[in-house]
Amino acid sequence: MTTVVADTDVVSLIFKDHSLSDKYLDAIDGKNVVLSFMTLAELELWTERHSSGAARRERLSKFLTRFSIRHSDPTLCRAWASIRQQAFVAGNPVDVADAWIAATAVHLDAPLVSHNRRHFENIEGLELISVR
Repeated sequence: MTTVVADTDVVSLIFKDHSLSDKYLDAIDGKNVVLSFMTLAELELWTERHSSGAARRERLSKFLTRFSIRHSDPTLCRAWASIRQQAFVAGNPVDVADAWIAATAVHLDAPLVSHNRRHFENIEGLELISVR
């Protein structure tokens, strides 16, 4: 089974049943979808900032069970550092959170499914899937 890493924005679009969600569901259909631990952290922040109630948090928690989670380890940390350094040297800085998500995809040698293409398009060795 093909593995892909889903960016936080894609997970959010699907969770909210956004008008683009069907296109992204098609892009990940039949694939092993992995989320970076950073995506979990960003979604937790989202629930905090939007004062989500217990019911919405529970719905999000159940929704997330369909995905595999990739947690940090020394190899992933090295991939993150490499991405940040390459971007720095190239003059194309990558946000800390985006670098974790990209590092997860690079480490797994899997495409990254993201609607924020410009956040990732300059990362060496990263295959992007984005629908418009």
